[in-house]
Amino acid sequence: MAIFTHFGEEVQLTEARLIPMWFVQRPYDRTTHYRKPTKVPKRASVEEFPSWHVRSTGEGGRLVCDGKWFEVISLKADDGWNEIMIALCKLNPTDAAKYNEWNKAGAPEASHFFPPIDPKEAA
Repeated sequence: MAIFTHFGEEVQLTEARLIPMWFVQRPYDRTTHYRKPTKVPKRASVEEFPSWHVRSTGEGGRLVCDGKWFEVISLKADDGWNEIMIALCKLNPTDAAKYNEWNKAGAPEASHFFPPIDPKEAA
């Protein structure tokens, strides 16, 4: 069982956390932000939700993405997505529990449970 980047390099996950992201959805475009947008274009909607991010090391102990947080959507595993989710929950069981609280009807926004990061910390 191994986890790989989308380039095929095997990685070891060192840190995992849920980070709130904001999607600005327009009829023709969808952009992501690590901070809540201050200006929203006309006919656009904004959604906030948590997304798993990791820091990892590659072959020879080299930091992947220069040690910045990157989304797990860019990873793949021998045993599929379940292997990645198990690894994330082992690395950070607290955020996994908070996610279940956020996912309930009437729960506060994701940024209430998970602190945002500086966009410079993300790859």
